[in-house]
Amino acid sequence: MREKRLHAMESYIFEQRHTTLMQLCRHFNISINTVRRDVEMLLSWGAVKKVYGGVVVNPQYRSYLHHGERSAKNTDEKIRIGRKAAEFLKSNDIILIDSGSTTSEFIRVIDTSLPLTVITNSMSAIDIFSQSPAVKLISLGGEYLSYANGFASMETLYALKRYKADKVFLSISGLELSPDGITNPSAFDSEVKKAMISCAREVYLLVDSSKFGVITPIVIAAYDQIDYLITDAEPSLAYIRLLKEHNVELVIA
Repeated sequence: MREKRLHAMESYIFEQRHTTLMQLCRHFNISINTVRRDVEMLLSWGAVKKVYGGVVVNPQYRSYLHHGERSAKNTDEKIRIGRKAAEFLKSNDIILIDSGSTTSEFIRVIDTSLPLTVITNSMSAIDIFSQSPAVKLISLGGEYLSYANGFASMETLYALKRYKADKVFLSISGLELSPDGITNPSAFDSEVKKAMISCAREVYLLVDSSKFGVITPIVIAAYDQIDYLITDAEPSLAYIRLLKEHNVELVIA
């Protein structure tokens, strides 16, 4: 129960950018002492900073940038990754696409005349594929999160239970040198990514090279759940060994 509240509080603080302890008390209907304990835990994660009377998003915690800010970083690399990922698509594929900034570039380079079924929580994907007669578009819906430019809530998770896909294309925030080192910062967005992985026959991670060595709080998956990792530059030998050990195919764009 506390872990779920912590992730919800983390997301709330990020949406608000700044909030007081009393606002957190009212929003989560908990005591000031409970709020203080929860905030101490969030501080240990590195996602927030304490200020007089409340907390703010930690500006140095780069995984918490707004979707637009993240999209503006490493754009050329993300475009190359997106183009390489598009080469794995086949006619009549059923694909899942999440709402990450790298998958947004993947969405833009997909041939919209290719017959596909696209299941997504990404507003970018909805905007693009709603104009394509060849694509059967399924929107997962739920609560819209502006920082992710997508939908992520319990309703999104319930919707995902109805579907199976050939492939899922995900972008994440951190890759650590450990068997379960695929991580992400925000709560419901992370749960959606986990659920998407469980729905798909093949899992593709679209990750620019700046994410190697980055640690964020929530484990999304272990490496042995991943089939392909598409990135823009060859990682260190330690990562290459880890990927081989877990049968992940490394693809350099």
